Amino acid sequence: MFSILKSNKPITLYCYTDDYSVYEYAKISKSSYFIPEWFKELKEIEDNSTSINKRTMRGCPGFIELFKKSFVYPMWVDLSITASESDQGEPQFFYESAYGSDVATSHETFQYNNAFRPGFKHIKLSSPWFFETKEDLDWTIVPAFWNLQSKVSKVFIPPAIDNYKHQHSTTWQMFVRTNNTPIVFNAGEPLVQLIPKTERNVIVKCVYDKEKTIKLAEKSKNMHFKRTYYKKQKMK
Repeated sequence: MFSILKSNKPITLYCYTDDYSVYEYAKISKSSYFIPEWFKELKEIEDNSTSINKRTMRGCPGFIELFKKSFVYPMWVDLSITASESDQGEPQFFYESAYGSDVATSHETFQYNNAFRPGFKHIKLSSPWFFETKEDLDWTIVPAFWNLQSKVSKVFIPPAIDNYKHQHSTTWQMFVRTNNTPIVFNAGEPLVQLIPKTERNVIVKCVYDKEKTIKLAEKSKNMHFKRTYYKKQKMK
């Protein structure tokens, strides 16, 4: 009986930030609110020049289920990134943002065994949101591919799995082409989609709370690249 009641109880993902403008204008929301315009404009069946009916993506189960069962993490600020190669062949990047120096950093190439080189520069976006769940739930993170159609040839966001009971930061990784061409992300634009690995209903609750945000940031400070620390957290 207890397991039946538990299976019917929704899971809540709490999203905390200490930035009120982010809380107001860049909330994590259901992907169904971010269906791209090109998809909305599709007819279910398109006539071609020979009048043979062809079905379109309008009825694609993979697309529909993704947008029904996932959540979008949007960009929280306008950001322009330009990556290039130095005279010595080293990847470098520059960016412009209202957040100044608190948005983008990068891992050294040795940290990922020089993969995707030459041609790409690693970028890490430092997010203002921190997530927490009471349940031990894994989330699959994928790029918001269908919303990023103008950028897919310039940048790729690697997939990952996270668990917000054990760690709380939401730094997003990407690799940007080093062709000295600016890539512009607009505030409110979908960046990644989060897919909960559960059959239970999931609710997202965004909260403006400075004290809680600082607490979760402190807990997550020593998490990155430390497998032993993460395993220790999962055993608790």
